[in-house]
Amino acid sequence: MKKLDQISGLFLLALGIFICFESYRVGLGDMHNPGPGFFPFLTGLAIFGLSLVLLILSVKAGMGGQVIFWGNREKILQVALCVLSVQAYGFFLEKIGFVFCTLIFIVFIAKVIAEMRWSGAVMLAILSSFCAYIVFRLLLKTDLPIGNWGI
Repeated sequence: MKKLDQISGLFLLALGIFICFESYRVGLGDMHNPGPGFFPFLTGLAIFGLSLVLLILSVKAGMGGQVIFWGNREKILQVALCVLSVQAYGFFLEKIGFVFCTLIFIVFIAKVIAEMRWSGAVMLAILSSFCAYIVFRLLLKTDLPIGNWGI
């Protein structure tokens, strides 16, 4: 398993570097006036840092420790569903709007990935969508996609 961890770590390390590079190319802005690449740059840094941790732990596992990233094969499907759901979120965001798209996304993640009960997943989604709307629209005064339904 440590071989898979190392391959995953190297892939994610390269992905983090790529995201940081492309985000920098788009423009970072500054702390008072962030550019369009600012948050993707932070995401790339997070991916880069976490991949370094994965690589270090996989090397440690090779020296006698027991660290397995892909140990539970059933979780591989959940990882794939998580990646696909993020892609779907980005695809449908403009079409159905921020609030409704975020609501559906959080319900899916909470129900399918985190395996919450329906009531908890729906409440989490409503609360998350509402809080995200308040932060981005009202506090940060960001234009959010409203979609075809005007939500």
